Amino acid sequence: VTLAENYNFRPYGMNVVRGFLTVEEEVELMRKVDEAAHMWDNKLNRKTQQYGYRFDHHASNLTQSNEGLPDWAVKLAEKMMDQRLISSLPNQLIVNEYEPGQGINPHSDQYCFEDGIFVVSLGCDITMTWINSSDYIAAEQADVPLTSAVLVRVPHGSFVSFSHMSRWRWQHAIKGTEDDIDESGSVARRVRRISLTFRTVDPKKWATRMRLLEIGANSVDDEASRHKGFLMSRRKKRAGK
Repeated sequence: VTLAENYNFRPYGMNVVRGFLTVEEEVELMRKVDEAAHMWDNKLNRKTQQYGYRFDHHASNLTQSNEGLPDWAVKLAEKMMDQRLISSLPNQLIVNEYEPGQGINPHSDQYCFEDGIFVVSLGCDITMTWINSSDYIAAEQADVPLTSAVLVRVPHGSFVSFSHMSRWRWQHAIKGTEDDIDESGSVARRVRRISLTFRTVDPKKWATRMRLLEIGANSVDDEASRHKGFLMSRRKKRAGK
């Protein structure tokens, strides 16, 4: 992946809120995660916990979990609502643990999750790589060609959301390394990081989408095109076209 010349570009629909958590809140959330040691799953190249709905990354299958969102997660989501960062409470949470050297390959969150992915970062600052998979507007107007990448620094204790173009037309990744380059250009040593990723599943929509995919009446490309068309029509309206 080639770094775009305009590598500080933020994909449309992304929001980073620094200092969302106090130091005390961050420490308490990490303690709550560690208390649920029985929930850790080691099937991926990192440990995860899932609540509300469980997504099987190997089978690409979604099932409702017996474990609803824990109280601490509900309170955290309510804080997001109180600050008007989200408009409704999510019903799915995946907790990811990243030790130094661990990362995640480029991907977009699965289509079983609605528009709007919300992440609270604990323990360590991180540099995320965002790859332009099909945002033609950014390619044409912001000097970020298709398949090129931009870098987004995410401090610990922050809130990050991505929706619209950043949700559907970009992939995100974390490089598996023990060091990062911080915003000043200095080398920053990684330590353990926990990400709390809140998402929403609409069970009726998910069931309908799966039936359409099974009979070949819909495809992932159709879903992406639907979202692209919707977003472009909104932008034209805002521009008065």
